[in-house]
Amino acid sequence: MGFDPKWFRGVATSGDVTNRVLQLGPGAHDEELLPRDHPLWADLSLPAGEQGRNRRCLHLLWREHDKENGIDLEALGIDVTEDPHMADFVLVHWFDSLALEDGTLRPVSREEISAMLAECAKRELPMLVANPDIVAHKGDKLLPMPGSLAVEYAELGCPAEKIHLLGKPSPVVYNLAKTKFLSHLSKEEIIAVGDSLEHDIQGACGWRVDSAFITTGIHCDDLQGEECSIPEDAWCDPQELERLCREHNADPTICAEVFGLYDSRDER
Repeated sequence: MGFDPKWFRGVATSGDVTNRVLQLGPGAHDEELLPRDHPLWADLSLPAGEQGRNRRCLHLLWREHDKENGIDLEALGIDVTEDPHMADFVLVHWFDSLALEDGTLRPVSREEISAMLAECAKRELPMLVANPDIVAHKGDKLLPMPGSLAVEYAELGCPAEKIHLLGKPSPVVYNLAKTKFLSHLSKEEIIAVGDSLEHDIQGACGWRVDSAFITTGIHCDDLQGEECSIPEDAWCDPQELERLCREHNADPTICAEVFGLYDSRDER
């Protein structure tokens, strides 16, 4: 994109939020991330009468996961279980493997995951989603992402307040970024940029900052046709843009087809 690395103050990811949240002991809270009365903190507490034991989670993740480069739940005093009836919460990093009690991973199909989530939903177990994206681009294809499990979990009947997105559109990741890197700025001096109306733009609206919606991302086919080409006289379908914004409860400040540096010398 042409950006100088020196212009970056740092990176705050949903994975960073997840680690920081799970480092807190049962009953603790972090008001730099979310208010004390946010349901997340209560959902990370142990049931009454069971204080003193480790929390247990059903952990869905990726087959390449390792403790050095990923999260180490054992070091955080959290046990894993593959039994939905023994878990205190569901933790979603990815969805091709399930963590087992012996420290190994077992490949799981989407059908197996659906069956497990159905049992978890019956108990209204909290779900923590470390990557809330629902889809992402890989080449010219849209692939499902971990946030799609949150959608499915809600459809299975789990109450919305039990499903915790630890990245956009939740304010938690914006609060982390501001605390770590942007504490010297007011919100009026911040703009959020992204290609997802449901996550990037809705999140910016909820956090009350300006936003720039990039139209050639995951909504490209809707806005510019299946070829995702940009006509010379119109870079997106304005009626479709308005419909999508209403559908996702998102109101971008500005829209652009690309995000990158512009050099007027390129036109010479």
